[in-house]
Amino acid sequence: MLGRATLLAVMLATPAFATPPLSADQKGYLTANTIGIFYHELAHAIIDLYDIPIRVKEEDAADTFSVLLVDYGFDDASGESIANDIAFTFSVDGETSRHFFWDQHSSDGKRAENTICMFAGGDIDGRADLAEDWGMSTRKLEACEEERILADEFWAPFLDEMTNENKSKKHVKFSNQKLGKFPAAKVYTAAVQDEVREINIWLRLPKPLSVRVESCGEANAYYDPEEISIVMCTEYAEYLVKQVE
Repeated sequence: MLGRATLLAVMLATPAFATPPLSADQKGYLTANTIGIFYHELAHAIIDLYDIPIRVKEEDAADTFSVLLVDYGFDDASGESIANDIAFTFSVDGETSRHFFWDQHSSDGKRAENTICMFAGGDIDGRADLAEDWGMSTRKLEACEEERILADEFWAPFLDEMTNENKSKKHVKFSNQKLGKFPAAKVYTAAVQDEVREINIWLRLPKPLSVRVESCGEANAYYDPEEISIVMCTEYAEYLVKQVE
């Protein structure tokens, strides 16, 4: 689908910025979580625009979709790194009792577990070490494999329907505010723009989708069904880099 080789390539494509510079760990962590949250919000857009029947909480379905796209679009090492960083952010949020939509999402601890479960379930032999690092038993890992099979089977026909046969037609439009010289926002914006570029290669939508990177006054990201737009707040980037200071 997305056809990227490595997360490292994304990181190396990001230029160095002036003071204060981000470390390599911060860039990688920020990029990974930007990809995760963008795919999560993209799931909400796709569920809305294709009127996909979801039998679980939509937020949980969006988390699952996000992990699937990571696994489909990146090589094993990069995908594992991204999934691990996404799960780590959920675990940190849980420790600090920080929730974006606590009335809709599962608990942060559960979201971390589900992220690792869904990713590791795609290859329980090759990803057993990742599962073990997160304290997952062999029995649980086998259950994760079953959950992953069900997720793949559910999403496969919809992803086939979304395939963009007309590669020249772009269904997702990107825009951003002028961000000045804020390193985290720059890396964040570049990651979102890169994903929009990749998504446009394969994704077909019944209506155009707008993706905007802008200041929102809070660390957040959301899909607006009335505007048919995804808003990625730059404050979220600042929050993320503080996790690996």
